[in-house]
Amino acid sequence: MAIGWATSTLAAWAAVLAAVVVVVPVGWLARRRAGRAEPGPGAASRGPRLGLADAVLAAVLAGVVVLVQLVVAVRAGASSWQLMAVVFDDVAIALPLVGAAVVVSHVASRRWATPSATGPVLVLAGVALLAAPVGWYVVHVAPFDLRLETVAQPLPPERAGDDTIRIGVLSDIQTTNIGAHERAAARLVADQQPDLVVVAGDLFQGSPAQLDANREALRSLLVDLDAPSGVFVVEGDVDGPNDLPGLVEGTGATLLRDEIVTIAVGDRTVRLAGMRLEPHPRSDGVIDAVAARPPEEVGIVLAHRPDWALRAPPGSVDLVIAGHTHGGQIQLPFLGPLTVASRVPRSVGAGGLHQVDGNPLYVTPGVGREQQGAPQIRFLADPSVAIIELG
Repeated sequence: MAIGWATSTLAAWAAVLAAVVVVVPVGWLARRRAGRAEPGPGAASRGPRLGLADAVLAAVLAGVVVLVQLVVAVRAGASSWQLMAVVFDDVAIALPLVGAAVVVSHVASRRWATPSATGPVLVLAGVALLAAPVGWYVVHVAPFDLRLETVAQPLPPERAGDDTIRIGVLSDIQTTNIGAHERAAARLVADQQPDLVVVAGDLFQGSPAQLDANREALRSLLVDLDAPSGVFVVEGDVDGPNDLPGLVEGTGATLLRDEIVTIAVGDRTVRLAGMRLEPHPRSDGVIDAVAARPPEEVGIVLAHRPDWALRAPPGSVDLVIAGHTHGGQIQLPFLGPLTVASRVPRSVGAGGLHQVDGNPLYVTPGVGREQQGAPQIRFLADPSVAIIELG
């Protein structure tokens, strides 16, 4: 299944068709029921009524339509992200259209004898209509409501030095085009004047042609992140292993793949391990080397996926920094993220500073959104960059 404008347009038209498939049979059945009813006073001028039974029928029809859509999409080779897009279009387009049809029909019933609605059905129609502005918000506003999060993590007293280490965190830019939002995220990190900056992978998720068109813009973001103790990058899921070194080279940033660097930050000495995307035979040795550092040194692990925190010996490092989860990208009240694509608990993958197996883990929700035909939304999972104060 193609990814891009054509797919989005097709999904939108499928949502419109889904609304029609729900509305027309329900209205037809209501008319037949009204036609069989005994005539009474005023019956000649009044159309059929839509009650809760009709709402239940509409819900059943909607479920069948969504199921058929998903089966067709799967047979056409759709990814799991594209299946999510189908469901989102049904919620954001088809559902409000059904609600609008009920309201319009109810208003018109006074003049043209179209189906009118009972009070409870009108309430349900109003709720359905709310899906439209919410859908607009999660596509056009929430994904660009960039936040700065500042968190503090104390260091054990045996670490030498007194200075606070200020770490800027940027992750999951994950766009097909470097624009104002991406530049604002990099500028927000740089404006905090951190001692060092870490970039936790997933820089770009576009086609080779889109990458070529944005290569210099992406490199300029890394240049702008300049920090006194360095800028360090690790690979993410969407970073081509052959593209990333060329993107980073010459920007002043350092790409780490199962490597350790020793950094002076004020009066502190930091051992920073940058992990590759997938575990490698040498990966555990790298983490073990950080765990076995002299007690006066600060130990930090930088990785794309938060799962690396589960591989570090308990209580062995001062901080693990990761991205990948997007904070779930969609969070629901009281439930949190539906999925975080990680083995860490969902509450951890939702973002922020946590303790995992005795090690502090900071997970950033990142800046961008999943591409690959996924619904381009964020809901209660604001894009963010961070400053971690370690000291």
